Amino acid sequence: WVRPVESLTAVPLVGTQGAYHPFWSPDGRSLAFFARGKLKKIDAAGGPVVTICDASDGRGGTWNRAGMIVFTPGSLDALYKVPAAGGVPVAATTLDTVNRIQTHRWPHFLPDGNHFLYTTQASAVGAENDMIRIASLDSTVDSVLMRGNSNVEYASGHVLFHRQGMLMAQPFDTATF
Repeated sequence: WVRPVESLTAVPLVGTQGAYHPFWSPDGRSLAFFARGKLKKIDAAGGPVVTICDASDGRGGTWNRAGMIVFTPGSLDALYKVPAAGGVPVAATTLDTVNRIQTHRWPHFLPDGNHFLYTTQASAVGAENDMIRIASLDSTVDSVLMRGNSNVEYASGHVLFHRQGMLMAQPFDTATF
C-alpha cells in the first residue's frame, strides 16, 4: 500500500502480494521489492509489476540515480548489482570466508551514487565480528567503517545504525569517508 503525503487514503499496489523489504527509487516514483524468489519493481502510482532479476530470499536493496540497484539476493549471499531495467546480477562485494562472514545485507547508497554502506554478519562467531562496511560500484574491494550489526543509513551528515539496543548517529564525511 502507498499513501500520498497530501492524502489520508492509502491505495493498494496490485500485484505486490507477498512483497517484503521494499525500497524506493531515488526520485520516489517507483518501489522495488522482493517477492516469490524475484527482485521486482512497480510504479508508486500503480501499474504492472516488472521482474528485474532472480533473488531467492532478498535481504535489502538500494537504488541510485543512474538506475543501478545493489541488493542481497539471498540470506547467505554477498551483494550484487543489476540495472533497475533488469538484467543479470553481477557481484558487487565478496564474502570474507577467512573471517567466516556469511552474508552482506542492507545496502544504502551514499549521495555520490557510487559508494554504498552495508552490514556484514558472521556465522556462529558472534556480533563482535559483524561490521558496517563501505564499498563502491566500480570495485569489489571494500573497507570496514565501524563495528555494527544492523541496517545502516546515511542522512544529514550522519551514519545511522543500531548498537546495543540504541539508535546511533555517527558524524560521517562523504568526501573522506
